[in-house]
Amino acid sequence: RYNINMEWYSQLIDNLSTIKTQLVKEAREATMKVAWEMGKCILESRENLEKNYGDKYIAHIAKDIGVSASTIRNSQKFAEKFADFEQIYLLPEGENISLHKIVHKYLYDPTQKKPKPLCKKCPEHCF
Repeated sequence: RYNINMEWYSQLIDNLSTIKTQLVKEAREATMKVAWEMGKCILESRENLEKNYGDKYIAHIAKDIGVSASTIRNSQKFAEKFADFEQIYLLPEGENISLHKIVHKYLYDPTQKKPKPLCKKCPEHCF
C-alpha cells in the first residue's frame, strides 16, 4: 500500500541498534565504575574505618549510603582484585564483562562458603 523507499528505514534501524548497543555498554561500564570507585575509596579509608567501627564498618557504610552490605563488600573486593579499573577488559569476556560476571566469576572462590552475615540481628541486611 505504501510506496516507500525502505533504505531509509534500514538505516534508521542500524542507527537505533548502534545507539542502543553503545548506551547499554556505557551504562554497564558506569555501574562497574561506581562499584570499583566505591571499593577503592573504602580501601583507602579502611584503616580509619576499622579503628572506628571494627569489623562492622561494612554494615555502617551500607546503612549510611542506603545500599546492602554485600554491595559494599563486593565493591571492596572488586577494588582489591583489580588495582586498575582497566584490568577488567583483559578478562576473557573483554568488553562484554559486567559487574554481575565480575562478582560471581572473579571475586569469590566458588569452593568456599559465603562469608557469614556481619551481625546476628539482621542477616538479611548484612548479607
